[in-house]
Amino acid sequence: KALLGATMIPGDGSEVIARIKALLGATMIPGDGSEVIADSVVLLEGRSIVAVGRRGELAVPEGAQVTDLTGKFLMPGLIDAHVHFFQSGGLYTRPDVFDLRDIVPYKDENAAVRAALDTNFQRYLAAGVTSVFDAGGPNWNFEVRDTARGSRAPRVAVAGPLIATEPTPRQERMIVAGDQPIISAGTPEEAGNLARSLLPSNPDAIKIWGIGSGAEGSARIEAMTRAVATVADEAGIQVAVHATDLETAKAAVRGGADILVHSIDDRPVDQAFIALLKDNDVTIITAMVMFEGYADAVGGRPHLNTEERRLADPAVLASLYAMPDAMRQDRSQGTAATLSLAQQNAKALVEAGVRVAMGTDAGNVGTLHGGSVFRELEILKEAGLEPGQIITMATWNAARALRDNPAFGAIRPGMAADMLVLSKDPLADVEHIASIETVWLRGRPIPRRALIPRTPEAIIQEQLEAYNRQDLEAFAATFSDDVEIFNLPQTGSAQIKGQDQLREVYGRLFGLPDDEKIQCQVVERLVEGNFVIDQERCRGLDGRSIRARATAIYEIAEGEIRRVWFAR
Repeated sequence: KALLGATMIPGDGSEVIARIKALLGATMIPGDGSEVIADSVVLLEGRSIVAVGRRGELAVPEGAQVTDLTGKFLMPGLIDAHVHFFQSGGLYTRPDVFDLRDIVPYKDENAAVRAALDTNFQRYLAAGVTSVFDAGGPNWNFEVRDTARGSRAPRVAVAGPLIATEPTPRQERMIVAGDQPIISAGTPEEAGNLARSLLPSNPDAIKIWGIGSGAEGSARIEAMTRAVATVADEAGIQVAVHATDLETAKAAVRGGADILVHSIDDRPVDQAFIALLKDNDVTIITAMVMFEGYADAVGGRPHLNTEERRLADPAVLASLYAMPDAMRQDRSQGTAATLSLAQQNAKALVEAGVRVAMGTDAGNVGTLHGGSVFRELEILKEAGLEPGQIITMATWNAARALRDNPAFGAIRPGMAADMLVLSKDPLADVEHIASIETVWLRGRPIPRRALIPRTPEAIIQEQLEAYNRQDLEAFAATFSDDVEIFNLPQTGSAQIKGQDQLREVYGRLFGLPDDEKIQCQVVERLVEGNFVIDQERCRGLDGRSIRARATAIYEIAEGEIRRVWFAR
């Protein structure tokens, strides 16, 4: 066993390498609800945390490699307890929901998803997510877990193919080369046999897709969950169940579910359900951002926050504007009502002492890998939960969805050294988690800026948001020093040339009286390589009167806006 404070001496004359790393001075938020430590000392050895304390009370071993985090905030890495790596988050990834295979064949979508795997790992890390639970997919998802172990990637737990409690004929559209993401059981005995067939792949959990409603549907879900749980318990594996109705969720818990992977969205939770969850030590995962994702996609206009856009795959994001006109619908009212009920239920469960974990269901249409965690955090905040409660949901509670007895998800001795260094206090506002400076992954620091570049679409969105805030410094920072802005059809000479003229013109605009100012909203957006084309509708600050409609064509070069063409 290595001695605390020991150093490795190579014996070849090269530099001595400290075995202990000391992180000093941060306000440390453990994640498990225990005491926050100001001016902390956190000692790491290899991939693990070996000691935690307060400066002046916990000694730093001689020869330790010291990192000064004075004025910073340290918390565990986030855990997304519900993702699907076999889905891209784009419009063509669920042909069972939106059958657009005549536009993009599903085998092409599947190939693109697999090719993007490593990049999506980096997206999660850039979002501060150091562990994820892949809650169901084809057998090649087990390869995702193996790939993650051998690369710079979050920890990945995998469920493998979902066992459905009813036939799922539309899901046949997602079978590639015979690899089924969903396998249906006709009887409890068959459900148990299907669960047993998954054991050679060593799943971290077995997932049941509880389909059906009413007394008959609930009875089937309970019986099939019990059959699967019998197999899983013998193997020491958790059982996760998709059941979004209150009665089917109760049935799943009675049948032996360890995890419910979705919020309850059909009615308010009751005391009987709360007691069932607590008595059976069940984790329930939120996954509420997914409601908005589908509504945005079917409307053809994604409403995403800055971090979602910053981390988005440009091709996936572009697809979300492409819903065919004949299929577009406005689901905003129904989605708002469903989301509000799910938020009320999440708050009620947390306040009742149920273990509630954060998850996103990322990969589903409109719910983007990595960045969607920031919207899920916002939704939990909007539900009225306190920052400390949300942090626990997104770290220690979520860890219980990946492992029954996790060695990660909190900052305390013996835990994995997966942590985030923040510049702003997340206990003041949970949205400050987006102020990530460094991701510590398995005991090694990675600057966030090194994980994934800003995409052209994210740069344009930053520019638009700064314009709407009338923030001249942030607005100008998105443009290059030699920027040129043209008003079509004139292309021979620029109306604005260079940063000085840009600041002069837009400084005057931002200085206008409020009744003359405008804010712009993107109606349609197309991203092609380094070009972003926006159709915009501009209104007065009262939000009612339309002042202008315009098309803007942006060219991005080296991370900045180099040229713009406006057509009005």
